[in-house]
Amino acid sequence: MGVLLLSFNACKKDDPQPQSNYVSDWVTHWGYDFSAELSDTINFMNDADIITWYPRKGGTDDPLYFRNVYSDPVDGKNIYKKMSGTLESIRSIPAVWDEQFVPMAVGDVYVAKCMDGYVKFQVLELNPLDWEVKVKYLFTTGSTWAE
Repeated sequence: MGVLLLSFNACKKDDPQPQSNYVSDWVTHWGYDFSAELSDTINFMNDADIITWYPRKGGTDDPLYFRNVYSDPVDGKNIYKKMSGTLESIRSIPAVWDEQFVPMAVGDVYVAKCMDGYVKFQVLELNPLDWEVKVKYLFTTGSTWAE
């Protein structure tokens, strides 16, 4: 007669991963409110939208541009900056903003003025046919980000 030994090891769940405060969403031509995490809001509540210019080829290689002129009601200027480095390395708003529209590309990182704060974001996907850009972003009501 043999002896059967059974050993039960408790399954250990992996430690929970820290929750990211980053949000991923599509910014469209119809506008986006970063603090409310809402697309296609009332025009005067939008922080930004996505545009392209004519002549368009109507294809997947049409350039897309981030426009946040709503955030500057006095002069109607874009207030954003294409940044170097990673999204996570950006801790404060830049001292100087870009003066020209910059065509967006996957992987680009930006900081932009919003109606009620600032947003830093990274471009994840481009959809030139529908004038929309998927971004990963973090909003702040101040001028810094503490992660």
